[in-house]
Amino acid sequence: MNNCNFKVGKKLQKTNDGGIYRILNHDYPFKNIAVKLMDPKENENYRKEIDITGLATEIEIAPKVFDSCVINFEGNEYYGLVFEYIDNAKSINKIFQENRINLKNTEYIKQLLDVMYNNGIIHNDLHGENIIFNSKYRPYIIDFGMSDLHNDVIPFDTRDYNIELSGPNNELIILNVENNTLTKINYNFKTYKTTQEVIQLTIKKFFKID
Repeated sequence: MNNCNFKVGKKLQKTNDGGIYRILNHDYPFKNIAVKLMDPKENENYRKEIDITGLATEIEIAPKVFDSCVINFEGNEYYGLVFEYIDNAKSINKIFQENRINLKNTEYIKQLLDVMYNNGIIHNDLHGENIIFNSKYRPYIIDFGMSDLHNDVIPFDTRDYNIELSGPNNELIILNVENNTLTKINYNFKTYKTTQEVIQLTIKKFFKID
């Protein structure tokens, strides 16, 4: 694995095993490029991220990955995953809390999930912060470090289209992008029981996804 030869800039996001940083000087094809620094102990997850997010598909399942390298940063050695940085991104949690989830969103996310399943990928960590939208409200799936890779297509009867969202009051909402339902999970702290309440999916034609 090569050594990184670029300058690391501003920290964009903290992660459990490192962080995501802007790259200041580079010759990669996109303007907005970042590097995810990962502890060498997380090498297995690091390889998964490279293998999965580098997947070439008709639908862009994730930000493009350009390189992988080793970098010495602040006295420590990290693995670096160089990828396209989605500027001004909003998580689907944020979109939901703004009351802007629509059928176009869910249709496109289902297509992304089917791309994963058709390529033998199970994400295993699909929640409201791991689906983001760019400034044109085009969705991307991110953070594949916990995913499983299979040699065969994932059978239709085992595919999971549920995404856990956080409601405005931090309640748990399950968005199913296959049948376009939102289910609110209510938890009673006195009886230790949960109940489910199906709530209407907001349909608003705010966005056009290219």
